[in-house]
Amino acid sequence: MKYFILFISIGLLCSCTSELNKELTLPALLTDNMVLQQQSDVVFWGTTKAEKEIIVTASWGIEQKVQAEKDGSWKATMATPESGGPYSVTVSTSDTSVQIQNVMIGEVWLASGQSNMEMPLKGWPPRDTINYSAKEVAAANYSDIRMFTVVNAVSDEPLDKVEGRWAICNPENAKEFSATAYFFARELHQRLNVPIGIINSSWGGTPAESWVSKKSLATLEDFKTTVDLLESTKSERVELLNWLATKTAIEHPTLVNENTYASMDFKGEAALTADASTWPTMEIPQFWEATEVGDFDGVIWFKKTIELTEVPAGNVTLKLGPVDDMDVTYVNGVKVGEVLTDGAWQLHRNYTIPAGVLKVGKNVIDVQSIDLRGGGGIWGGKESVCIHNDLGDTISLHGSWSYIPVSEFRNNHFYLFDVASEEYKSRPTQSIQLTSWTPSALYNAMIAPLLNYKIKGAIWYQGESNVGRAEQYERLFPTLISDWRAAFGEIIPFYFAQIAPHLYDPTQQIGLSPALREAQRKTLALEKTGMVVTMDIGNNTNIHPANKQDVGLRMAKLALQNDYKLEGITANGPLVQGFTTDGGKAIVNFTNAEGLELKSGSALFEVTGADGNYYVAEPSLLASSVELSAREVENPIAVRYAWRDTVTATLFNGAGLPASSFELK
Repeated sequence: MKYFILFISIGLLCSCTSELNKELTLPALLTDNMVLQQQSDVVFWGTTKAEKEIIVTASWGIEQKVQAEKDGSWKATMATPESGGPYSVTVSTSDTSVQIQNVMIGEVWLASGQSNMEMPLKGWPPRDTINYSAKEVAAANYSDIRMFTVVNAVSDEPLDKVEGRWAICNPENAKEFSATAYFFARELHQRLNVPIGIINSSWGGTPAESWVSKKSLATLEDFKTTVDLLESTKSERVELLNWLATKTAIEHPTLVNENTYASMDFKGEAALTADASTWPTMEIPQFWEATEVGDFDGVIWFKKTIELTEVPAGNVTLKLGPVDDMDVTYVNGVKVGEVLTDGAWQLHRNYTIPAGVLKVGKNVIDVQSIDLRGGGGIWGGKESVCIHNDLGDTISLHGSWSYIPVSEFRNNHFYLFDVASEEYKSRPTQSIQLTSWTPSALYNAMIAPLLNYKIKGAIWYQGESNVGRAEQYERLFPTLISDWRAAFGEIIPFYFAQIAPHLYDPTQQIGLSPALREAQRKTLALEKTGMVVTMDIGNNTNIHPANKQDVGLRMAKLALQNDYKLEGITANGPLVQGFTTDGGKAIVNFTNAEGLELKSGSALFEVTGADGNYYVAEPSLLASSVELSAREVENPIAVRYAWRDTVTATLFNGAGLPASSFELK
């Protein structure tokens, strides 16, 4: 157990605590530049020596004395004034003092979800970009907007600390801010004229169940078996953590730049020169999660040896297709290319092989693949993995490649494995892998440690990773919201973005996402929720739409209207309420329908009758309704709108906001 405690504690203590005063520690959330919720009872907490007295003094004129528990933990509740600042807070014991500077009082929101929330203002170029990114970054000078980005981590038990820092909004910092959360914060700041704090706890490619506590998941039959397995296999994970704790580790920095990954040595020389005859093999291309490697984040070296009877003429290119997430690639020991920017998982790698590198006989291709989350490896189509010249000659490279994992990425550290001894093969086996996809793993590591921090509400952008499981999501998503509200101890406002149109399954006419969008729409039955419809600002061929400005703005409008009671704001598009029939017509009723209009687009209205087949219906606008009729249907019994993976919204209200897709029976 000793190594387990060490492992989850690495790097989680407050950076402002020096070696001389370790007896008083504060979580990373309680550091310089933080924003506290105004006119609230906020909590300061940490650890110190058993039963020691702690004094918390705030420069807005309040002081609180508390005594630590026998285990050294302590909490102090402090009342905050109206918005303002900067303030300072001093936390002291009889022999130690920690001062927190540049504290602002304002509004604090939690931002969470998967990649469309995580996606930074700088984007993930070249494929995944943010509209006007350079201009937006350059203009991001708002000293009263601060963002705390939680470092990705997983745990099978609730933790009490996270890694991260409060960053002031300026062009250097803002480029790494969640774009959606930034645009949300900017609108609130400009409208309310108060400091805004965002705690961004998001992780790309993650399913909703990872963000729900085990206690709540156990109430859903779908996840009970997994929750029980997590409980019964704790000893396996302790064994793995003990094993990892004996390895050399490289800490992943909180701030990433263009040299971050280039400066890390993932056993490169050893892997390049190693005899791969005893390495396992893998069919390429595919995500390594689909192989015996399973759920694994880290670094894997791939090696492929080919025999050439002659050297290809002309300009020669090594094509790998997309590599998730990053790579450094060699031919015969010569580096021919690299992509060391996180978020480039869809970028096709096309590397020029210099003249003289290829030779008659054996040629060795080495690819170092670095994956920090989700799928990993060389994963495109078979035709995209080849050597190709400008004369049209192609040498296919798909098929069997040797591979060796050289580093495992866990809780912000790369743990290195010896290549010569193929040390990875001795890694303790796991009945269930603890990854970002493990139910409750992200709640434990990235939500539970935030619960002491007072927030106004939450914004959420997720659902893409649950596409195909809509019936389950209809129960799971409301459970997540209720779970968080119980954990924070109040019914916080919860505003979410409906997933945008995207081609999830080209083989299906309708696709998989309409049902998931419907599950999200039905979640509006919960009080103090709101949904941003994105059916007019999506991208059918890119799951990361570039227009995050409107997503953030629409989320902000929900908060401004509902929580801050600003007048003159329309936050919702037309919300369907049901339908009635009149002869052979269906009349679909809406709220928020003032100025109802139909615009050009691909989103269709459809009706069905006794035969169960849907037919395209002709819409006619009434005051707050849409009248539908189809000559094939005499008596409509169900209606639907925009029921396709890829659509462009057609129904809007006068505020220019679109209606959600829906199906009513």
